Amino acid sequence: MTASTLSLVPREPKQPNLDANRRARATLKMLWMTRPALRPEIKARCSEPNINGFRFFCNHFLWAHNEHKTGKDKVRPVVLWEIQEEIAEEIIEEVFKAAADENYEYNAYGDKARMMAWTFLNLALLLWFWMFFGISSIITSKTEA
Repeated sequence: MTASTLSLVPREPKQPNLDANRRARATLKMLWMTRPALRPEIKARCSEPNINGFRFFCNHFLWAHNEHKTGKDKVRPVVLWEIQEEIAEEIIEEVFKAAADENYEYNAYGDKARMMAWTFLNLALLLWFWMFFGISSIITSKTEA
């Protein structure tokens, strides 16, 4: 691969706004389909075992459906919020510790507010761990009345 070819893959894990994000996603989709030689680099960017890999994966490949919106805003690209990145970073560190040590346990607890994407974030993390690291997890939910 040449340096000019490598520069086609977006360097920033997070794009500055939704329009830039949509363009970056379209670029990656075209590169994936038309340039098989770039697939290893794109996979490598997604599979960095830290918040940067997860951020790149979410901000370039995940989409969210919002039943309360209409038109173009009903299905939007995911761009992680700062608080989601902070939570994800802690979970990533702890899950990799647990994966390395069979005696280490990690339980994540959090108050779930409506429309804060807590469930989405955790499912995205599970998908990322499974797709790129072969780590499977169990997720449970407790509802209190």
